[in-house]
Amino acid sequence: MDIMYVGLGRIGLPQALVSADAGHKVFGIDNNIENISQLSKSKTPFYEPLMDELLVKHIDINFTIFNEIGIAPNKVDLLFFTLGTGIPVYPNKLDLSEIEGLLDQVITTISAEVYIFRTTLPVGTIDTLSKKYQNINFAFVPERLIEGNAIAEERQLPKIIGTYNDYSFNLISKFFKSIGGEIIRVKNPRTAEFCKLIDN
Repeated sequence: MDIMYVGLGRIGLPQALVSADAGHKVFGIDNNIENISQLSKSKTPFYEPLMDELLVKHIDINFTIFNEIGIAPNKVDLLFFTLGTGIPVYPNKLDLSEIEGLLDQVITTISAEVYIFRTTLPVGTIDTLSKKYQNINFAFVPERLIEGNAIAEERQLPKIIGTYNDYSFNLISKFFKSIGGEIIRVKNPRTAEFCKLIDN
């Protein structure tokens, strides 16, 4: 499958490399020029066990990186948003304008069968996005990786999948079966968002 990750930080990069190692054609986008420069030289921007070996094995073979959305492939099967969102301090609410701005840019540039969020979001965020961007398949799959063991956990931990339809679930499930870990379907993205907050 053709897979894209938007965000190649401590969460996105290990996921992307595990996906490449599972045999998928993986594209990664990040606007951090220093990180992209290091990755292009087969150097990881931070330490994670096994990551150096996977990067050397897959970079420019089935893992390709870009620093701009406009120069990345314009069609993939699955597109993952793996960006850090930060956690607002009560009573402040998370400002979604940055996420929506990026989503506007991505959706108008890159066609994906399903757009999947793997970050911490307030419960109901995917419902809000789904109403704004109609006819787009959205899903939420909680990321539950601990720094220092991210690659092993991505291969082993259960994958909680929250979607609005069978088509999206089946496509995402097919992908994650190649990665590893039990597949757990929940009722909808809202339920999956709640699972992520509980895990946190």
